[in-house]
Amino acid sequence: IDMGKIKILSNHIDKDSLEVYDESANVFTKVKLKDYSKFQNEQRKQVEAEEKVKGTYNKAAGKIREQISTALQVNDTIREEYHLEVIIGK
Repeated sequence: IDMGKIKILSNHIDKDSLEVYDESANVFTKVKLKDYSKFQNEQRKQVEAEEKVKGTYNKAAGKIREQISTALQVNDTIREEYHLEVIIGK
């Protein structure tokens, strides 16, 4: 069974931890909404890279293999007649 590549489907940034000010009221540093969007994208990529280093993807792959194998081994025909290999893409 080829499960394809593991990817993060969603993430969450606590909106209470961020403050966005009215850019017209800020004399020295103009922060635009596109800057905020760029910041969010950079943070998302950084967190994904950190999770790869921590081994989160490998842990997820192990759990996926275990769950699929367990579910399919319930069926006597599959368990007795097939060799099961779960492939997780990179």
